[in-house]
Amino acid sequence: MKKFISVLVLFIAYGCAKPYTQTQLEELNSIPMKFANTEKLSAISSGETLPDDDTILNFLYMFQDEELKTAIDKALAKNTDFLTLVSKLNQARYETKTALSGMFPKADASLGYTYNGNTSQSSLNGNLNFSWEVDLFGKLNSNRLASLEQLGYAEESLAGGRVSLLTDVANYYFTLRNTSNAIYISKLTLLNLENILKTYEKKLSLGLIEDTEVTTAHMDVLNEKNNLASLNNSLEENKNALLVLLDEKIISVDIFAKYNMPEPKIPKLNDMPASALFNRPDVLGAVHSLNQEIYRRNGAKASLFPSLNINGSIGQLLASSTGVGD
Repeated sequence: MKKFISVLVLFIAYGCAKPYTQTQLEELNSIPMKFANTEKLSAISSGETLPDDDTILNFLYMFQDEELKTAIDKALAKNTDFLTLVSKLNQARYETKTALSGMFPKADASLGYTYNGNTSQSSLNGNLNFSWEVDLFGKLNSNRLASLEQLGYAEESLAGGRVSLLTDVANYYFTLRNTSNAIYISKLTLLNLENILKTYEKKLSLGLIEDTEVTTAHMDVLNEKNNLASLNNSLEENKNALLVLLDEKIISVDIFAKYNMPEPKIPKLNDMPASALFNRPDVLGAVHSLNQEIYRRNGAKASLFPSLNINGSIGQLLASSTGVGD
């Protein structure tokens, strides 16, 4: 019997697939060992390496702008999509604890009172119950490992959501800055074109130019007015999009103030292509998701075999008119 069980355990262990490691994924996907544009990357680099592993700190290191930092902090604190990812991470943590607790014995206590209308037949009973499912073939452990991979996936999803959020905030922020600057230039251009039109109209009244030149000047003014209206419309669209990300009603940043965009610091890229690829939250999340399915499949295989459950209970008559007994 012992030999049979040993052989069965070995058979189950052999049939269970193992999670993928980074080395295996590198080999399966033939990831190159050097960047194709190494010289170009070195040319645009500031020669400095990133000072921290935190995504936000690295981003703010490259784009040093206090108002942008304030906008990103507000988005991380109030954006509903990001807070949903935080909630999913907490849920994954609780599920991991639940899966781990399933491998240990369980105990519960209960009290019962029996009343039959006659006090001499009433009694108070207490019971303790114990149960334990012995994980013979690794089903519970596979579920636990799958929950750990789910936790890793939730963590990487949160990291990816953070990257996506700060990218969107920065994109709308810089777009607003650029659009407001374009509006300022458009207003100056329109003022200049209107002065030119007035000059041409005066010349036309004196017979110095033909009316076609005045018509052309009119068209230039009209085109610039249309361009200014389009810029204002784009400004409002991007402003509303940024407000949605920040979950606010008013933008506290003065987007029409004079602004000089800081020169971004492009860090020196030291990682190999494989390391750089597996630092991406979306890639890491996909790996965790793949490994989670592997563990789930192993658990499903193990569930096809018999399970061993140990149960026990003990009771005590705590109070009765006839006394206390077992």
